This record gives sequence, C-alpha cells and structure tokens, in this order.
Amino acid sequence: MSFLTQAGEAQIANKQGNGLHLNVRHFVLANVPNLGAEPSDRDAVLPSEESIVDIRSVTKRGYVNPNQVVYSLIMDSTIGDFTFNWIGLVDEEGVLIAVAHITPIDKRKSAEGVEGNTIARNFLLKYSGIQNVTGTNVPAQTWQLDFSTRFNGMDERERLSNLDLYGQASFLDGAYQVIKENNQYQLQAGVGYVGGIRTQLTEEETLSVSDLPCSVWLDVSLQGDMSDKATVSQIQVQMEAEALSDYVDSNGIAHYVSKLASIDANGGIIDHRVIYDNVAKHEAKANPHPQYQLKRGFAVSGTDNAIVLTSLDSRNPVTALSQYDEFTFEVAHTNSGAVTIQIDGLAPLPLRGVTTGKQVFVSALLTVRFFNDGFYIAKQVNPLTGNDVLDITKLWIDTVDVLRPGEYALDGSTLSRTSHPIAFAIAQASSNFIAQATKDADPVTYGGYYGDGDGSTTFTLPIVGGEFIRMHDGGRGVDAGRGFASWQGDEFRSHHHSFPSSVTSDYGSAVQGPDNLKDGTAYSKTNNTGGNETRPRNLAYYGKTRL
Repeated sequence: MSFLTQAGEAQIANKQGNGLHLNVRHFVLANVPNLGAEPSDRDAVLPSEESIVDIRSVTKRGYVNPNQVVYSLIMDSTIGDFTFNWIGLVDEEGVLIAVAHITPIDKRKSAEGVEGNTIARNFLLKYSGIQNVTGTNVPAQTWQLDFSTRFNGMDERERLSNLDLYGQASFLDGAYQVIKENNQYQLQAGVGYVGGIRTQLTEEETLSVSDLPCSVWLDVSLQGDMSDKATVSQIQVQMEAEALSDYVDSNGIAHYVSKLASIDANGGIIDHRVIYDNVAKHEAKANPHPQYQLKRGFAVSGTDNAIVLTSLDSRNPVTALSQYDEFTFEVAHTNSGAVTIQIDGLAPLPLRGVTTGKQVFVSALLTVRFFNDGFYIAKQVNPLTGNDVLDITKLWIDTVDVLRPGEYALDGSTLSRTSHPIAFAIAQASSNFIAQATKDADPVTYGGYYGDGDGSTTFTLPIVGGEFIRMHDGGRGVDAGRGFASWQGDEFRSHHHSFPSSVTSDYGSAVQGPDNLKDGTAYSKTNNTGGNETRPRNLAYYGKTRL
C-alpha cells in the first residue's frame, strides 16, 4: 500500500503555490529489515545506505485524470541481483514524495544460461491538480495501471456480501459432513461458505485420524496473483483441546476457519456444521416478497349466491382488504340472485351490480375488485377461449370470412351444453330460446332464435346468413307488435299513385246540332321490373359470435 509522505505533500503544495513544476526523477528500492506497516502519520525518510539496493530513473509517466499521475519503472533481465520490500519516489531536489511497503520481491538478472526476470512497478500518485503541477500531458497506458487494489476490493466486497448471506460458516445439505464408513472417517462432497469464501469438495475425501478425541477443521483462503485468485481449502485434524481461529499468514493472506466436527474417545461424531437454511426460511415466510402483489389461489365453496373463498396457502390467509385489491377464482355455480363473497375469515361482502340470476357463470374465471364496502366485477372470462363474458353470444360482424379461436359462425350449429356452459346459460336466459322442433319446422321464421337442441345435452345457434339486422322495437312503437329476434319479410310501405282523367266530346267547329258528351274511364298496365326482393345497397359480411 502506497502513501504520500508529509514532505511530499508539502513539496507539491509549495510547487503549486509558486507556479512551479514538480519533477519526480527516481525510484529508490530498498530491502529494509523488519519492515512494518506504513506509518499512520505518513512521516517517512529514505532508508539507510546499507538498505538501499538500487536507484533507478523513472521509465515513464502518464496521467489517469487531472488528479492522478502514474510513475513507472521497468527493470529488464540485465538488472539484478537484489531483493526489495520498500519503494520510494524522489524528486530532483531529493525530497521523498511517496513510499510503498510491499511483500519482498526478488530481482534476478540473466546469468550462466538462467533467464532473469523482468519487473514493472507502477506508482499511482494522487493529489488535486497533480497532472498540471507535474506537467504530465501523456495519458497513462493500460500496463501502467495497477489494478490489484481494484480487484482485491472487488474480491473483498463479494466476500463480505457472502458473509452477510451465509454467515461466518454455512454448508449446503451434507457438504463437508464427517461420516464413518468401513472404519474410516470421510468428508462428504458438496459446497460450503467459510468467512464468505465459497469452497467446494468435488468428491468424498478420506480423513487421516490417528488419535482420539480430536476435532476436524476447515481452513479456507483466497490465494493467487493479478491474473487470477482461487479458493484454497485445507482440512486440519486437531487434538480436541486445540481450537483454531481466523488468522493472517506470513504472506499477508487471510485464512478463515470453521469447525466441522468433533470425534470423541469412542469414535462418536458430533456434527458442528451450520446448515444453510436461509432458502428454507425464505420459502417458509407467509409473504417472502412483500413488494409484489400476491398471486393467490383459492378453494371455492359455498352456494350459488354465497361464495366462500379459502386461501390454498394456509400460511398466508387474507386478513385485511385494501382499496383495489383483486382476487381471481373459478366460479362453481351460476348465480340465481344477489351474490356475496367471503374470503377466509373476513365477513361476507356484496358483489355490487349483481342483483339478478345468470350474471356470474359456472366455470368462468372471475376477477373481483374490492372498493369501499364491497366487491365489483373487474373481469369475467371463459378460461377456455379467453373471451370476456360480456362478449359471449353477441352478434359480431367481421370483414373477413375467417373464424378465429373462440369464434363460431351463426349458422345454426349444434353445440354441447357441457363444453359451452357460459354461452348456454346466457342463451337459456334469453326470450329467443325456443324448442328445437319449433325452430326446425320453420328455420327462416325462427332463424334468429337459439334452439334447445336435444333438450338435455345440446343447443343450437341462430342463423343470420343473408339477413339484414333491425334493432328490436322494445315498446317504442316504430316496429310495434314484433317479438325479440323475430323474422320479418320484405315489403313496400303502403302508398298510392294518381292518374289524370278526361271527358270526350263530338262537338266540332260547325254548329249544326246538339253536342253529345261522353263519360269514359281508361285502365292501363305496366310491365314488371326489378329483382326478387326489396333491398338497399349492401355488402355481404360475416356474421359470427364468440363463446
């Protein structure tokens, strides 16, 4: 970890205040005995001459942003041999600007056929306006940026997140469980988390247990380099009196330990693992995701006019109603009057707007919405076709002669009452539902009627082909005397025509005697013209219904 020294901070401030440039010239490398942690007060000086192993000019510098500049040192295989654990940046005036305490690094040069190593060290200097005061105008290249801090931070954040979720130690099912088979102690395969680090045993592992009593521990750490890090897991068998705890080794690597089991003097095993059950606890909650509206299921009981809904999930009954809460269920009976709905232990409430029979239909998928002191129908659909109940049995005029799913031609087809209970209930309640024999006896006159089919299992649709549709008079008096859905033939409205008449005379130009006036009536007949019916201009479109 690097830090800006107090002297370095003062030097930068002085240069900025006087409009001067800071010129960092050298890397100083040293091997300091018993080097401890960086001083918290950032008070540092150059090591003794005996400890300094090399002084090198800065190879390259570049800026990351106006407040960050990277200084780089590259040492090829011609440089060496020495070991260093201390790095310092020194400017042209000999001021120690920044320092880093590191794990000891060996620098070896090529010799006697043995290839030396090449080392690149990068020093990121952070200070407000550092780019300007150092006169650095070239952006830093990727190789100059040390991402180790960033990557280590990402690893640590993930570890801490796992720690929040799984705790200090947690194992999935039988993972890392100590068992005894054929007089041998074994660890079962599986996945666990220790100290937030995921560890996996891919296959059973035999334990070497020599003395009893003892305890079995799992030691987990995250080890590697800049290119990658991986979990390193070790099993340790300790005497029962010995207890292990988390520790940091000589290389600065953190180790996290967990007691898996203890084995008594008689060979009995006590399992100390913590079994991960957060998922089970989560699933056991009545409402594990309160931010979402629950999709409930209900058992439907009661009568046709008193519906009772009981939540299928007994852990999460409905205990209160909020404005606009919606509930969906399959209707068990077609109603015969006003309806109430009771949900779980709540009081029954009226289904507003439903006051007469055959408004809520058996097998329909009914969605009701709570508002104020009652329920209202939000939607009622045929679950087999998706058609809204309000659209079922309506006359639909279509511009294409194609029947889509859920549509039927109004051509007198015979349908099953069982397959179409909603349509049958609606048709049966209408005044244009008649005996099939009557309909069959005069299919033109009774084309607008539903027939009762075989009287028990079927019914038939109306026939509208070739007909114009006229609205039912409904007592208005414009088309008085007609029943609903009745047929009416074509006809001219009553009218008359006027013809001129004349009186004939034999009176001439000469007066020779009395004139004889003659009365006469003349009749004439025109030829037939026109077609076989009286009709307006029209288009032949498709008449259908939805069920």
